[in-house]
Parts: sequence; structure tokens; C-alpha cells
Amino acid sequence: MTKARENSDYTGLAADIAAGDTAARAGRKNLFINGGCQVGQRGNVALSNSAVKYGACDRWGMYPNVSNTHSATSSQATVTWSESGNAIGWTAVTTVQAGLMLTRQFIESSNVRHLTGKKLTCSFKVFHDVGADVSVNVLTLKPNSKDNFASTTDLTSNTMIATAASGVVTEVSYTWPNALTAADCVNGFCVTIQLSTSTSVTNKNFYVADLQLEEGSVATDFEHRSYGEILADCQRYYQVYGGTAYATIASGFQPNSTNAKFHLSYMQEMRAVPS
Repeated sequence: MTKARENSDYTGLAADIAAGDTAARAGRKNLFINGGCQVGQRGNVALSNSAVKYGACDRWGMYPNVSNTHSATSSQATVTWSESGNAIGWTAVTTVQAGLMLTRQFIESSNVRHLTGKKLTCSFKVFHDVGADVSVNVLTLKPNSKDNFASTTDLTSNTMIATAASGVVTEVSYTWPNALTAADCVNGFCVTIQLSTSTSVTNKNFYVADLQLEEGSVATDFEHRSYGEILADCQRYYQVYGGTAYATIASGFQPNSTNAKFHLSYMQEMRAVPS
């Protein structure tokens, strides 16, 4: 027979929690999906001016906001300076004038409803080889209807939070100045990270890594998760069929010489009907 847990054990656990023992409060804290940039189902993609494209690292929409001619690629990079060993980058960037490199992630309303009355803190690392310093900004938007980001309202102003020197890793953190209201959380929100240059660049690279968005007013250690967990989260939004990982994607039958019928199952339940 298993001995019942003593009351003193519960008292000790309560004391641990009251003292802020993080081990006693274990749980998922990073609101970003794929903040470690491990999952990249699409591969690297060429970027277009002011047009958000998904590629390189799943869940991160990327675009340069640069007038006139430019070229850039979104890349999933292997680096030595991030805890995950990966980063998302705007690589081989060439512009004819100063510009902005932006990445953003939409966060579903169902994942932020509990944040009413709480503060948020965002942290990440920046690396670039531009030469001159690059300014780092954060902007947060909320959709005007649930999980529909076609029309949005500023939740916070576009705020410069740091400058990043060339050739060194800059660790950045930003805490939203006000606690979130119920109206802020009811429809979800979008966090945009922006790196801006003061001059044109030629064949330069910008990277961000170890991206974390969490409840509270202090940036804590980066949360490590397994590749399988993150892949499953990413597949809620995008799934790839075929290739070596999924050599057999469906089974079915051919009733005649011109038609075939087969059943295709999603690997994860998707957020919406896929296109």
C-alpha cells in the first residue's frame, strides 16, 4: 500500500512556490512558437519589399521595408552564439538606402486570454555585420476582430529598445509599460521586431535568435523545448507532405482509369481550414 503524502510535504511545496522557486512553478512560459528557430519546413525564401513571407523558420513572417531596389533572403542559420544553435536571418541584403528588416509572429487569442492584468516581457539576441550600429524596435498590434489580423490597432507604439553594434551579440529585453487589459487580450496580438539601418547596405546580414515572450516584468532564461514539440506546434499552422519524413502521405484506390480516391489526414489539428 502506498503511503499517503504527509501534510508537511504540501506545506513545504507551498513554501517553495511562495518563495518563487521556479522548479515548483514549472510550465510553458514562452508565448512565441519556434522562438529557438529550430523548425524550418519551407526552407529559405527570397523576400519582397513590404510583403510578408513565411519561410526559413516556421511561424515567423519576414519582410524588408525598403524603398526602391533591394534584395534579401530569409534564412534559417546555424550559429554558435544562440542557446538553440539556430537563428533567423535576413541574409545577403542589398539596399540603395536606409531601411527596416522586420519579423513578426501572430499569437492566437486562446493563448493570451490569461494575460489580462499582467505585464509582458520580450527578449532575444541580435547579431549583424552592417558596420554602423543598427537600432532595434518592438511594435505590438492587436486585431480588431478575433484572430483576424487584416485590420489592427496599435497596442504599443513603435519603441526603440536598443542599439546593436556590428560583429557582437546584443542581448535585448523589453517590458511593456502597462499591464494588458481584457480588451488587449480578447482578440490575440502580433509582436513585430524591427532592425533598422541608417544607410544603404551591400550584401549584409542580420540575425535574431532565442526569441521569448513571457508573462512578467523580468526576462528569464530561454525556455528549451524538444524539436518534436515545436514541430507539432508549427504544424498547427503549416504542414508539409511528401519527402523523406513522410514518404507515404495517403492511401486509397482507383475506381476507374481517370479517377482516384484517397484519404489524407492532418498530422496535427490545424488552426483553420488550410489553403
